[in-house]
Amino acid sequence: MNPSKVMFVVYILVFVLAFSVDIGVYYKGSENAKRSLAKAIDSGITASTDVNSYTMGKTLLEPAELSSNVRRFFISNLKLDNDLSNRIFRDGHLEVRLQYRSDGAPRVVAIYRANIAMVSGKFVGLDETPLEVVKQTPYYAEYK
Repeated sequence: MNPSKVMFVVYILVFVLAFSVDIGVYYKGSENAKRSLAKAIDSGITASTDVNSYTMGKTLLEPAELSSNVRRFFISNLKLDNDLSNRIFRDGHLEVRLQYRSDGAPRVVAIYRANIAMVSGKFVGLDETPLEVVKQTPYYAEYK
């Protein structure tokens, strides 16, 4: 076999291997971010609940505490630095807000945006790819 053909096949195989690693890292990173964000929302709700509201039979949330608690638990779950970045996730941004449905029931919505580092993308000049994870409390979990 011609040495140039062998080198071409080796180059293609290395690119395919790097591309498959990128797909795996993106999928695993996305799944980890989704699970961590869901857990952070639940933990943030628990930590941000006004304890005195229990006596009234309601669960009142403190919006400022909710945002900071969700951020704190999310950083802890994914082992991120204060810039919401680590070896895999770069330039992270977390947005947490309370939204209200038409019937007045609030929902906690969290959006995490980051870039995931790529290996095969470096061959074509793409070092990272964007990721956006949106999580919210389910409709049956109503907090007031």
